[in-house]
Amino acid sequence: MEIQQLRHFLAVVECGTISGAAEATNITQSGLSRSLRNLENALGLPLIKRNPRGVVPTPFGEMLLARAKLIVNENDRAVDDLRAIRLAKAGVIKLGMTPNFALYFASDVIAKFSAARPNVDFQIVSASTATLIDLLMLGELDFAVGLLVKDFDLPEQLKAETLFESSSLVFSSRTHPLTALRAVTISELAKERWAIIDSTAFITAFNSYFKNAGHSVPRIVIRTNSIAFLLRCMDRQDLLTVLPRAIITNPLARSLVELKSKAPAAETQAKFIYRSEELLLTPAVKELIHTFRQEAANVDVQQWSAAVSISR
Repeated sequence: MEIQQLRHFLAVVECGTISGAAEATNITQSGLSRSLRNLENALGLPLIKRNPRGVVPTPFGEMLLARAKLIVNENDRAVDDLRAIRLAKAGVIKLGMTPNFALYFASDVIAKFSAARPNVDFQIVSASTATLIDLLMLGELDFAVGLLVKDFDLPEQLKAETLFESSSLVFSSRTHPLTALRAVTISELAKERWAIIDSTAFITAFNSYFKNAGHSVPRIVIRTNSIAFLLRCMDRQDLLTVLPRAIITNPLARSLVELKSKAPAAETQAKFIYRSEELLLTPAVKELIHTFRQEAANVDVQQWSAAVSISR
């Protein structure tokens, strides 16, 4: 089994046709078909089947798909790392982060790291936790960092490390009627319209908060992976949202007002997530992780965690 054969197999599955895959990989159709036959002969299993619309993977092909992506990605990373050393560069770090972490803390850490290691380049993906986990499993990210609800379950192939605890608060626009109240109850929160970060784990915790208190789950008008878009919507509509207290330090959040209420899914943790095989981490990645740890030790706990005692 050869890397090039796996590339051809992945191209065929992605394109859905031999002709499309041949064009994408810059090879003749006959050469691509021969490469696939050689791969199937080496494994002793059929990997694709033809239908009137093109080709699709067989059950054996489906089983190979994720591992093939991981093998190809690891091969490419190894080549990139060695090339970086040969060219006296420090390489590229592929980092994933949750949207609620992209506007604060992480950007400061990367700025500090870049000042010390100017030859390191970054490819940063901001996505939901579920998407980041998929990318980590496929070897498309070095590691991920972000705010996660407590007791978040991970696949056994991944490890998590807590950086610091964080509490979230309920925010609204300055014109929202609830800003006039000295205390906002859960029953009042349940009647409002919400805009929140699109995270399955967070939404589950959000819904449970109201259900466990005997209230109907409020309407979530906007679910988004973009903090910037969420804040723009908050600025133009009477919506509520849940965000870490530290968000108020960002200029984009200058129009937000903290409501005097307990927050749904308030308790979160800033965490690393990475694959268990730590030997796969490059020196630059290990140094960045060390920088995150150092900066996390200096986090102002008062800024990130705020206990709000309001009657339900």
